[in-house]
Amino acid sequence: ASKDNSARLWNLSGKAIANFIGHKDPIWSVSFSPNGEYIATASADHTARLWDLKGKLIAQLKGHQLPVLSITFSPNGEYIATASVDRTVRLWDLWGKEIAEFNGHQSTVRSVSFSPNGEYLATASYDGTVRLW
Repeated sequence: ASKDNSARLWNLSGKAIANFIGHKDPIWSVSFSPNGEYIATASADHTARLWDLKGKLIAQLKGHQLPVLSITFSPNGEYIATASVDRTVRLWDLWGKEIAEFNGHQSTVRSVSFSPNGEYLATASYDGTVRLW
């Protein structure tokens, strides 16, 4: 991820394999799907995006009102969770449909992670709290 609004996939030899271009502002977080077939990006442009490994856009995740800072796949690869400056956490399917919105933090949500079994989300916020959903 970079401040030029793109992300790049590199092999271990240092060669760029794919470019992920389309965000209008810097990308703050990236995540591989558990099966390794997709990459998700989170951006300051208020969106997250799902890509195949060749850089083709699969879905745009639109709903956050402010920059998206963190993104992660569920362990089974069926869902994506995002965390935002807008103080919300959102759950999405792989087609970009919003499944749920979680509210409760009083400040920016900086990080989101699924539990190993995929039943819970853990979030960390600049309000000094960690929440389980």
